[in-house]
Amino acid sequence: MRNGKGQFAPGNPGGPGRPTKLVEGDYRDAVREAVTVADLCAVLKSLTGKAKRGDVQAAKLLLSYTVGLPTQHIEQNLTRRPGEVGMAEMIALAQNAELYGNVEPLLPPECYGPPPDGDAD
Repeated sequence: MRNGKGQFAPGNPGGPGRPTKLVEGDYRDAVREAVTVADLCAVLKSLTGKAKRGDVQAAKLLLSYTVGLPTQHIEQNLTRRPGEVGMAEMIALAQNAELYGNVEPLLPPECYGPPPDGDAD
């Protein structure tokens, strides 16, 4: 029970709490039995397709599980707007992801060469 402010009222034990590890294990086992490898592959293909078609949330989810979440980087270059990343940095990030994440190339091979003439980045 809660009081008028939405807080637990005195004497209220709270909630049931987190399930025991044994119960959580039972939940995981049930999911493993219900979802086949083929099901998982279908979900991943669908997620990849959505990401390729521009669904930002699908891309974030896919990348967070394949490449990993990005670490915070504070750039000291004051000539760029905050959060703006240059082409050279994007290429370095893509190469790093491929080296350490065993993922498919994020950029086509022609992106890994030197920048074209006149490109300062």
